[in-house]
Amino acid sequence: MGSKKVKGVVMLPDLKKKPEPADPEKFENAISEAMKKIQESDITSPGKGGLSVYGTSVLVNVINELGAFPTRNAKQTLFEEAYYISGENLRGTILRKQLTCFKCPVACKRESVVKDGKFKHESEGPEYETVWALGAMIGLGHIEAVSYLNYLANSYGLDTIELGNTLAVACEASERGLIRDSIKWGDADALIELVRKIAYREEELGDMLAEGGANAAEKLGAPEMSMSVKKLSIPAYDPRGLKGMGLTYATSNRGACHLRAYAVSSEVFGIPYKSDPLAYEGKVDIVIMLERLFAVIDSLTVCKFSSFALTKEDYVALYSGMTGIEVSPEDLDKIGERIWTQERYFNQLHGFSRKDDSLPNRFFEEASSKGEVYDRGMFEKMLDEYYEKHGYNWDGTVPEETLRNLGIIE
Repeated sequence: MGSKKVKGVVMLPDLKKKPEPADPEKFENAISEAMKKIQESDITSPGKGGLSVYGTSVLVNVINELGAFPTRNAKQTLFEEAYYISGENLRGTILRKQLTCFKCPVACKRESVVKDGKFKHESEGPEYETVWALGAMIGLGHIEAVSYLNYLANSYGLDTIELGNTLAVACEASERGLIRDSIKWGDADALIELVRKIAYREEELGDMLAEGGANAAEKLGAPEMSMSVKKLSIPAYDPRGLKGMGLTYATSNRGACHLRAYAVSSEVFGIPYKSDPLAYEGKVDIVIMLERLFAVIDSLTVCKFSSFALTKEDYVALYSGMTGIEVSPEDLDKIGERIWTQERYFNQLHGFSRKDDSLPNRFFEEASSKGEVYDRGMFEKMLDEYYEKHGYNWDGTVPEETLRNLGIIE
């Protein structure tokens, strides 16, 4: 939308046409049961759970201690200043108040304020992905500066994950001597000025970086500097320390996205069951299960954080009560699989295949701060298993038989 000079789109609903539940009693019962589980969860419990008390940034110290916190363009995976950008420190320093989405008791959103100094601002956030992208990923451990960068990104309409990755490419390019500009890790003043140049496409560097980190790295003749898949930059989980997230990034239909199959649920939180973050075995099943579930949750327009407390049976009850259509957990799986495969087939029609389901070479070839790499042989084996269980061809394309079985084509 930025290219069209559109900041956002506001839709005003006609509340007189608001849809009503097909079975009000069943729907209310389903809501009550769901809310009870959310209030009892160790993660989502209002005023008690980590997500509620510290916001999404409660994950900073957890992921950092695992050695899975991409730092300085993922050249390291432990950030020595992680605490200073964590939810715990944010709560004790710049937090003004907690915000919430409509009728949500969790209130994981933050509103921050810096009252004076060069980082003076008021802004919603910053969230976990943002304190990582505009913090550890660029070597910046100053919560006020990180929050100010978030404020600038919001003002300019820039995605914070992509922005942080793009700034990281600039820092590494400067370090390698690939650009004339001096952009050092953790230099808040230089990074703030560079964000402005990106937003206004000023000078050669700003104009190049405005196209994103992947395109900038390619233009500089060093595509390996971009931590991206299908040109979408990674979020705040290093696959060398969370093997399931590696498969998630590689196979996600829109690139390196954590919101398509959040394997961290299993690898860190033990939801729906605990798995070893460093194990390759069993991760295909986890990723496929979460792909299907998250495709359904997205279609229901429900917050994914609800999955920390709810099960498929809860979503079944909510869906059936609202629509009057009786479905089973297996039906939801089928719906999720159809959505996922239709997206993949769309990509296929535009030339995507196995060649695009990969990871940046850094994850395969350079050890993390804890000495981990992503084994390329195991990765290829996981891809084979993933394609087989989805009913895809060996090259990642979707055969007509699978498309027909899912009702995508006749």
